Amino acid sequence: MVAVLRQGRLIEEKAAEGLTSSELARLMVGESNLRKADRIPAPTALKPRLEVQGLSAGDAFDSIENIGFTIAAGEILGIAGVSGNGQGLLADAVAGLLRPAAGEVILDGEPIHREGAVRADYRRVSYIPERPLQNAVAAELDLMVNLHVKKITEFPFWLRWGSAQQNTEKALEGFDVRPRDPRRKAGQLSGGNLQKLVSARELGGLPSGSPDVPGLVIACYPTMGLDVSATQAIYAKLFGYASKGSAVLWISEDLDDLLTYAHRIAVLFHGKILRTIDHENADRNTIGALMMGAE
Repeated sequence: MVAVLRQGRLIEEKAAEGLTSSELARLMVGESNLRKADRIPAPTALKPRLEVQGLSAGDAFDSIENIGFTIAAGEILGIAGVSGNGQGLLADAVAGLLRPAAGEVILDGEPIHREGAVRADYRRVSYIPERPLQNAVAAELDLMVNLHVKKITEFPFWLRWGSAQQNTEKALEGFDVRPRDPRRKAGQLSGGNLQKLVSARELGGLPSGSPDVPGLVIACYPTMGLDVSATQAIYAKLFGYASKGSAVLWISEDLDDLLTYAHRIAVLFHGKILRTIDHENADRNTIGALMMGAE
């Protein structure tokens, strides 16, 4: 027997035998929210917008070694791998949250950080990290401040708090962050709502609502802890940036979604990329074997 709860109410109880995944998803999120995100066509111009060259970082317990790849404008590169093979470290190193031991990251022809130095321009990079509570928010500050923190240098001396609060309320509603209280501390949110808060900041374009397209979007497990409806909403935003020309680095453990949406898939194993496969040639068996270390 399967019991389905939605927003604190018992929706239905059904026998587990014969219950399909699509029917279960419909019961969980309702009929109207099940539209899947559109797959973005592969870019025709393959000039790299992002170049990662010989990137190494970490220590004896967690490391990446000699990572190299490129992502064109409008391209989605998926990173597949069993959890714990260096995915979070790779994302942090490319985003500029840590200094690499070797290598460099080049965005639009300009090194944004390299061995021994970090010069990341966070207005050009949107980043949803693996651990948002540790790496993406100030837990003791409220949701309004956390949503506007990347824009704080653009604020006038006398901040229009009414306008900032209106923008915050729109963002919380647009990404379904609950509770929708701009003054609530970020550390008081559940894991799923914290994930949606970070997504609202990185993919929502506060405060204007019409941001310049970031050159690079890095999404490390961006839908972890989210239901089917929220997952599709995040995908629509993420892939929408690709359609506008961003280079998208997408790290996920959902192999079905990577096979559906990514233009190429690189498999990470023990901190190294074993192989990168085009969408047309990628299949579950090949990717799965590479994830277990098969050459």
